[in-house]
Amino acid sequence: MNDPYATPHLSQPESGVPVLEPKSLKVFGILHIIFAILGILSVLVMAVFIFAVGPLFDWLAKETGSADPEAAEMMSMMGDLYQSQIPYYIGSTLVTAVLVVFLLRAGIALVKKRSQAARLSNLWAWLTIAFVVINLPISIFYTFPAQREMQAELESSMGGASTGTESLEQAIEIGSLVLGFVASLVYPILALYFLKRKKVTDFLAQYGK
Repeated sequence: MNDPYATPHLSQPESGVPVLEPKSLKVFGILHIIFAILGILSVLVMAVFIFAVGPLFDWLAKETGSADPEAAEMMSMMGDLYQSQIPYYIGSTLVTAVLVVFLLRAGIALVKKRSQAARLSNLWAWLTIAFVVINLPISIFYTFPAQREMQAELESSMGGASTGTESLEQAIEIGSLVLGFVASLVYPILALYFLKRKKVTDFLAQYGK
């Protein structure tokens, strides 16, 4: 007869080695939930940005048109830059929203020790890695050149002269962009590494709800 007061953190599998509850379940569960909440806030900010920035630039251009034509032209050009980037912003925000939902579900499942918790987390990690890998060349070859071109036009309209350091500045910006994307891979890779371990899958198979 099973002891109702026996600890649920130990198992005696066929190998005779007890299966302990991995600490990574709770740690990554809490981290997943925290990052998911931050992700939700990020998605909300991006949604406001997508729908509000364009009309804001249009309004500023109209308000400053009579008093300062140069400022109005600059606002109009910045609005054009924003309009050209809308498809990227919308696509990136939608994908981020989907990933945030996966991350939140995985975090809750990990904290509650659901049997599918590790699978959900691993799915989120692979989807995130794929998104980052696809997004990097899009940013380098589509978003970044458009921003540089518009920046050059703005500087030209304001009478700015070339400093001769554009190539260096561009290399630094691209390098920072690449480092940012590499940094964004660290957490999903760590989650994959720790949550694909056999002791995690064994524990969830034994005690998963």
